[in-house]
Amino acid sequence: MPQVTNIEELDDDHDDDLYEHHQFTASDGQEPLRVDKYLMNFIENATRSKIQQSIKDGAVRVNDEV
Repeated sequence: MPQVTNIEELDDDHDDDLYEHHQFTASDGQEPLRVDKYLMNFIENATRSKIQQSIKDGAVRVNDEV
C-alpha cells in the first residue's frame, strides 16, 4: 500500500482555489493500474474526472515526469 510522504495545502496567488499537494510511493509489488484509478484510492474527496483533468493539465507527475 502506498505511503503518503508529504501533504501540504497552498493558496495560489492567481486563483482563490485551495490546492492539495500529495506525494505517493507505490510498493515494489504494485500491480499495473491506470494513474487516475490508482490516485482515486488515496485522495479523499477527489472525483476521477477531477484527477483526469489534473493529469491533462500537467499537474500529475510519475517518476518526475508529467
